[in-house]
Amino acid sequence: LHAVLSRIAAEARDGAETAPAISQGVAALEAAGFSVQYLAVCDAQTLAPLARVDGPARVLAAAYLGKTRLIDNVPV
Repeated sequence: LHAVLSRIAAEARDGAETAPAISQGVAALEAAGFSVQYLAVCDAQTLAPLARVDGPARVLAAAYLGKTRLIDNVPV
């Protein structure tokens, strides 16, 4: 989970649109056996979803692996 979030954060830092990175992240997590509840790039203060990062942001995720719910976030 953390590796996928870190990869999305790196792409967002480079100015990429977030939607393709999020879609690829969901696909990677599902391929690894996760059931994704949410995966988003959000403004660090308001938590509003971002199409492109232009200030402080975080990548947020929650996913089940079996019966265990995992949550994580990383700075962009």
